[in-house]
Amino acid sequence: MEPKIKEVTDKKSWEDFLLNQENSPFLQSWNSGDQFEAIGDNVFRLGVFDGGNLVGVALVMKVEAKRGTFLYLPYGPVLDWKREEYFKALIDYLKILAKEENAIFVRVSPFLKNTEKNQELFTANGFRPAPIHMLAEVLWLLDLSPSEEELMMKMDKQTRYLIRRAEKEGVKIIKSRKLEDVEKFLELHQETVKRHSFTPYPDKYFKEQFRNFVCDDQALMLLAEYQGETLATAMIMYYGDQGSYHHGASTHKFPKIPASYLLQWEAIKEAKQRGKKIYSFWGIASDEELEKNPKHPFKGITLFKKRFGGYRYDLLHCQDLRLSKKYFVNWGIETLRRVKRGF
Repeated sequence: MEPKIKEVTDKKSWEDFLLNQENSPFLQSWNSGDQFEAIGDNVFRLGVFDGGNLVGVALVMKVEAKRGTFLYLPYGPVLDWKREEYFKALIDYLKILAKEENAIFVRVSPFLKNTEKNQELFTANGFRPAPIHMLAEVLWLLDLSPSEEELMMKMDKQTRYLIRRAEKEGVKIIKSRKLEDVEKFLELHQETVKRHSFTPYPDKYFKEQFRNFVCDDQALMLLAEYQGETLATAMIMYYGDQGSYHHGASTHKFPKIPASYLLQWEAIKEAKQRGKKIYSFWGIASDEELEKNPKHPFKGITLFKKRFGGYRYDLLHCQDLRLSKKYFVNWGIETLRRVKRGF
């Protein structure tokens, strides 16, 4: 029997399937779909069914950009990649959906290890590497199976010192589920944007993400406070077997107070206490990128994350399925953008 693709309308069946997979990225969760719908995106929750059983899910967004409309799967789909017929059935459906939605290509950021075999799977099904990445593709992960004492010892000596110093200086970490604390994050985020000159998500993106995930106890806002000031904030997502440092922001007030180090340590301990197996620091710049560009804008945050111990995990690069000649306009614009920013 050939696999069938149908829209899924039941949150419980979606979440039960996703949370039982080896990899269950929160960007493919039901709440993530609700978040994107709340900020005005069209979302399609597609299920792959085999004999009536749900065997794969794909949260698909319709992205309407000036350079062309496309369908996008953030860290999806989630399915058994050994069953290529599941992937083929989904691709066939996405082609039809793209035509109905006037999309000129389908873009996939798969949560798959970067291997030659995985790239061949996409190439064989008509995909090509995208000119840019959409999400982090070089991750820095921390195994949470050791004890807290062992995790501390795996950090570099300076990091341990800075965590203890922040505690001695009186930095307090607040773990908040309050929506109003997103405003404190946004204040620091605006300062961080000015400092590093990058294009931010709109404020509503952060507000809706926190609102939709915190209702299922899948998010916390951590705030590092010192002498009545908020020095650093982090939105941590707790989903599946991971805790993820998804967004962070800080101020340069009190530059000698290492608040961000204590903030991360508390986030790591919270993930461990929740029974998570992995703490994800999210994306870093690869050694190859840093060697090529010593002034890489992510150099500082990469060195910061690595100080806590952990290991690098490379995901397959973003993949595009061209459905129209208009795709090459998008390809040209994005290629120029990548060359201009240098990564």
